[in-house]
Amino acid sequence: MVPKSLMTEEHGWDNVDCGWNRVTQKALVKQCVEKALTESTEWVKFGPLGRDAYPAYALSKIEKKFGESGNPAGLQARAELWEHYRQLETTLGQCKNGDVVRATYAFVKGLNGFVRDQLENTPEGGLGLHLKNATLFAKAFLLTENGQSRFPQILSTQQAHLLAEVAAPMHDVLKFLGRPDAQVTPDHEIIGCQFAQHHLPGGMVDWAGKPYRLSKEDATFVAEVIGDHENLEKEVGRREFITSDAAAERAKALFFVIDVLAGVLVPGRDGRFTIDSNQLRARFTDLYFRHIDLVAGKIFRPQWGAFTIGDLTRTLGVLGEHGLKLASSTDGRNPPEILIDAALDAIGMARAANDQRQDNKLSPAQLAAIQASESQLKDLRREAGVTNQPTN
Repeated sequence: MVPKSLMTEEHGWDNVDCGWNRVTQKALVKQCVEKALTESTEWVKFGPLGRDAYPAYALSKIEKKFGESGNPAGLQARAELWEHYRQLETTLGQCKNGDVVRATYAFVKGLNGFVRDQLENTPEGGLGLHLKNATLFAKAFLLTENGQSRFPQILSTQQAHLLAEVAAPMHDVLKFLGRPDAQVTPDHEIIGCQFAQHHLPGGMVDWAGKPYRLSKEDATFVAEVIGDHENLEKEVGRREFITSDAAAERAKALFFVIDVLAGVLVPGRDGRFTIDSNQLRARFTDLYFRHIDLVAGKIFRPQWGAFTIGDLTRTLGVLGEHGLKLASSTDGRNPPEILIDAALDAIGMARAANDQRQDNKLSPAQLAAIQASESQLKDLRREAGVTNQPTN
């Protein structure tokens, strides 16, 4: 049981402003959270989605973090997340003909000033900026100037619009329903997938400047992509998604490029995409660094870099066969080499940080895992240098 003193602790997530009475809603949140914390441990862990919505690898994370021995403040934060999710469902249920993406953003922005700032002012390095960049990049990367699919043999125009107009702005936004300590890594995929399945069918969205009503098939397609757009802790077996017979798997491969390289691949006037080296460092090198540094990161996952680079270079290579033009760097490196070097830079940063520390040192086993990933990356670089020629 959670102490009463923690149940009423202020976290800044209850200043709701989405068209309802703020004071009444704040009281309702606390009332529902208190009831959940005292009566239903299962609901605190899995909310309205239920245990069956989660894959096995996620269940152990939730049990470890939010089981009976979980941190009381974390349990409170998770109960608040689920209460916000229920409020969002209620809000959308009253929004029969409004734009479901805009309505979701309006609700989330009303949760507190931090979220509103993230989504309206999009500060550097924030999730709001990533969502904005991913949406803009998805449109430029997947659609031609006349609104047709850039890669019609991989995605239909309908599917390309669904990724650009719906999946891109929605894929991470529900992270804002709760604080970071209220969530485990897979949560936003599971929550986003369930949300799309239940609330997108029949919903209106903006479609190239015009209103469009989503079908059940549209919602299922978006849910499949949002529900599996990350590769972290499930890296194996995704390299051939781009050539799969299943449209949803091809879409996941394309969306992975969008999610990782939004802001990094920059469209040019001549139809080519160039790599912004500064954004590559900010978006990818620093991200990978946090997967191998024991202080800066939340998870030690050195193998993520080799899998991710391998998947990206494979996908970009296939897209090159379908008309994608990628410019080489000024020093003659082709795009795969540039990406691989960015990953190798992250390993160098992690080793340097480790050498400078007296505590929280990498163990011999962890250093060996990093060495193995570095070797894989160097193998990929040799292959890229031989088999891929820079675009001239």
